[in-house]
Amino acid sequence: AGTYRLGAPEAWGEDIWFDLQPSFETTRSDVGVHCCYQGTGGIFIPSRTDIDALAGWVRMAGLREITVSN
Repeated sequence: AGTYRLGAPEAWGEDIWFDLQPSFETTRSDVGVHCCYQGTGGIFIPSRTDIDALAGWVRMAGLREITVSN
């Protein structure tokens, strides 16, 4: 949980990756939003349709920060 700088959606193999940079100290080396590689760290969105829609919305709105809560 916390506030993160959100990177633009980018291709990651067959997946889409949104880089997350926490605004707090963490021991994690990489955190992101992704679809295909469950368990790699971050926020896993299992539906390709949903992550494609999210990527379009992030690009259109120009989102650069998100807050994650439990």
